Amino acid sequence: MVGELLYDCREMFRHACSFYDCAEITLKKFEQDTEAICYVLPVGVNFAFASEVFLKCILKHNDISYDREHGLLKLFNLLPEDIKNPIQNFLEFGYRGFSKEYVKRKYFDNINKAFVNWRYAYEHDFSKCKTMDFQIGFLITFSDILREVCCTRLFGRSWEEYLKGEK
Repeated sequence: MVGELLYDCREMFRHACSFYDCAEITLKKFEQDTEAICYVLPVGVNFAFASEVFLKCILKHNDISYDREHGLLKLFNLLPEDIKNPIQNFLEFGYRGFSKEYVKRKYFDNINKAFVNWRYAYEHDFSKCKTMDFQIGFLITFSDILREVCCTRLFGRSWEEYLKGEK
């Protein structure tokens, strides 16, 4: 990136928000027509990419380098403990009350490569596994938390306060 750090991070935030918005629009379309199951994958892919860019935004804002990486867990693990721990605590206790290990194994591992795997779902070998497991609810929750963290760090306001200031 070429600009000043805060400017660059804010642009990353806006970029992530645009993918988040696309995911929400697509999710609403799916909710209105549950027969349109084909919308589930774009919802997941867009929330996954938004989460990735939110994570990279937080890392850049904290001057932490990262590889060109789509793995959400790898990026998440690079976060400073003072940022990572509250997110992790919320996900452990706020997401269906599951234990830390269960959340990591069942949910984080599932969404880790969502951007890569879910966008190529048509290549899934159903002869080896009859289903694909999508933890969309967890991914949406994760993306919500990351958006909130970015907003607080970059603008000093909650997401709700940020929205009021944008209008």
